[in-house]
Amino acid sequence: MVFFDRICDEIVTDRVIVDDFEGAYQAVKHLISIGCRRIAHLASHQHLIIAQNRQEEYIKALSDHNVPDDIAVVGFTNGQISNLTNPALSSVEQHGYEIGKNAARLLLDRIEKEKEYPVQTKIIKTELVIKGSSMRKK
Repeated sequence: MVFFDRICDEIVTDRVIVDDFEGAYQAVKHLISIGCRRIAHLASHQHLIIAQNRQEEYIKALSDHNVPDDIAVVGFTNGQISNLTNPALSSVEQHGYEIGKNAARLLLDRIEKEKEYPVQTKIIKTELVIKGSSMRKK
């Protein structure tokens, strides 16, 4: 079994995840850099590890940059919906194809190899994609 994106810490198995910490931190840092001072964090259920990780870095970025009045929005997952909003939604690209490719490779390796080896965690780097919803304020 290979977990990808959403994982369960109670089950020890291979997993492919994105760098939620860095992605959340870069999103909040970007908002601060364009002059935002009141930055809200909307998240999934807090029992999900990805929600906990992203909230942790949201709080850290605010602390590191003293919490920099206009509205700007950054989301997580740079999917097709992010381009349908007006303005287009700035978002953290999670590279879903890479997640899937790595998860499939881990699963196939487990099936094909005859000996046991330690579980692996692959971390896919995120990328902040800046669009109209968080352009620098003038």
